[in-house]
Amino acid sequence: MGNGESTQQNSRHWFGHKQILLEGDNDHPVAIIVGPVNEWDAQHLDKLKVISNSSGIAPILDVDFTAHGQPYAAVPILNYPTLQDLLNDEDMKWEHKAGALRAAAEIMQTAHDAKVTHGGLAPELISVRDSEVIINGLGFAPGGEFSEAAQQWMAPEVLEGQAPDEYSDIFSFGAMLGAALESAEQRPRSLSRLAKWSTSETAETRPPSMEEFANVIGETLGADYEFKPGYVATTAYATTLGSSDNSSLKPAGQDIAFDDLRDKQEERKRRDEVTAPTPVIVDEAERSYSWITAACIVGLGILLSFWIFQTSDTETATPTTDLSSPTTQQVDSDGSPNADDAEQGTETEASDQLNPALDVDAAGIQIVHGIADTEVDLYIDDQLAIQGFEPGTLAGPAATEPGEYSVALFKSVENPADSLENRSDQPLLADSISFDGSPTAVIAFSGSDGSPALDVLELQDEPLSAGTARLAISNYSTSAELDVEIAGEELTLAAGQTSVTEVAPDSTEVGLADSSTELTQALDLRDGQSSNVFVFDAPDGAQLALSEVRLKGLDTAPAEVPTGNSGLASPNSSFSFVLGLVAAAMLAVGGLVIRRRAGSTA
Repeated sequence: MGNGESTQQNSRHWFGHKQILLEGDNDHPVAIIVGPVNEWDAQHLDKLKVISNSSGIAPILDVDFTAHGQPYAAVPILNYPTLQDLLNDEDMKWEHKAGALRAAAEIMQTAHDAKVTHGGLAPELISVRDSEVIINGLGFAPGGEFSEAAQQWMAPEVLEGQAPDEYSDIFSFGAMLGAALESAEQRPRSLSRLAKWSTSETAETRPPSMEEFANVIGETLGADYEFKPGYVATTAYATTLGSSDNSSLKPAGQDIAFDDLRDKQEERKRRDEVTAPTPVIVDEAERSYSWITAACIVGLGILLSFWIFQTSDTETATPTTDLSSPTTQQVDSDGSPNADDAEQGTETEASDQLNPALDVDAAGIQIVHGIADTEVDLYIDDQLAIQGFEPGTLAGPAATEPGEYSVALFKSVENPADSLENRSDQPLLADSISFDGSPTAVIAFSGSDGSPALDVLELQDEPLSAGTARLAISNYSTSAELDVEIAGEELTLAAGQTSVTEVAPDSTEVGLADSSTELTQALDLRDGQSSNVFVFDAPDGAQLALSEVRLKGLDTAPAEVPTGNSGLASPNSSFSFVLGLVAAAMLAVGGLVIRRRAGSTA
């Protein structure tokens, strides 16, 4: 097909909108997209113009209304490799794929800042040329249709008919990150969490922004595998558009006047040629002092960085992968210090924290023993881990590295064999566990018929927005139903069910009741903590028993800048005193510069 000739086709790149394809020299084809009048109003076209000037976004050669009021946009068709090609390449490192996705997230943040969302993002719409990334089809989804291939990456609320927003784009990025991690032999914990967080069924619980998404990937990959927003030279594509023959471009029934289109382009070109940049006059006094202002800003930035570094939270948990010696934490049968005094049918109150909080990245596999009246010997990977493992006790981490592990519980004996193969008795429970690195609980409990049972539950570890905590309650008692009250809200949990609630970081009162027992438990949750509470039958059969695995480090807010005497401003801290003097001097010099500038403009 020669220069200037055109065809009409529908493409998933353009969401089923009518389009005219201008092939030009075949190397620089252009598509003219005809948008729906109701969806592509003047405000929407203005947004397309704004984002078209941003790097990393496929440029728009022309966008406007025809003389007949039909909205259109002319865009280059980029025949570059795509993120889908990278995902399909089994030999390519997953870090390379994630790095490209990080750059795409930064580009998408630029669009979100301009109040433009994609809505139908898929890997095939992200072009990757060497180390450059370009997003196609941005702003073209309104009024269009989504291809079947794109729907697997789309947020559930969009598939149900809701309008796309920033959170639906975040969902698409989370789905693509999950696909990129499929080729990783060992998935980084931070990115597995990010993919899971971003693809949450509820939009409000996803990351707050694309910037946050990109930052997590960047912190994980470091300086390696860096990509940048790409740029497309439009001269050759504009030639394709400008050399089109109107008579051959205007098919029957099409109301776009392409002579108008070319006239608009030529008029804009003339305006660009005659519009000269406005000269900038810099006051010489201001120029001479500008370096002082810059020095003040840099110095204060260094001081602030040092302050934050010195006062940041240094509390960490050291994981252990020694499978023969997981640590244990003992919990009273009902979480209360007075369990022995409680009677059937009475209400008891428990302490405000059942177990210390574990760092989310070091929690690994936690073994929860909830079989009433039964001490057991715990074997992990056929080796004795704990002798005399008591009901209501937690053991962990049994493992922190992803992999396959075996767990076996035997009725406790006085001198258990170190190796499972030397046990002559039969285990109460035995199973294998596939562990992906996410915090996981292996729960031993009594089933509805009273026989021992084993369950594997992935703990609630999705990141939390600032000022929130999470409470998950799982019913592993023999009661068919358990009445639960959380901060005044009532619900019913069937056996084996889990309830998840986001709460304020404060003391939260939980009430539990079955047909014969009531238990009140106050849980003092802090910002960014997730409490996973398991309800069992108490050893005496008269009460409910609780165990808890509490995770910390789920908050997404930046570390707070401490106030008061944190050591940095200690009266004995001479270095801090010097820093204070330097800061005061910088502020004084900066003030002089500001006053000098103010005086020079008076």
